[in-house]
Amino acid sequence: MTDHVQTYKDALEFRDSPRGHFIIAQALYLGIKALYLYPQPYTESSNAMDMKYMLSALYPDMNALFEQTQAPILPPEWMIEKIGGGVN
Repeated sequence: MTDHVQTYKDALEFRDSPRGHFIIAQALYLGIKALYLYPQPYTESSNAMDMKYMLSALYPDMNALFEQTQAPILPPEWMIEKIGGGVN
């Protein structure tokens, strides 16, 4: 079996594992939040709505978990000042 075929099979196995589900759900959650950082017409509302659908249908209850545990997508102002930089 070629390396890329084995890599693909390994990736599918990881995707279907509990850790893979968590990572995909978190990516969807953060992607939704990131899309809404932009004003209209840059929000890409249809993408955000599709991502919300996938998150709720494929990973029920994960949105509630991330709402309670996930750090904000942008650091608070005090943290930006503390590290001496700005958000570009």
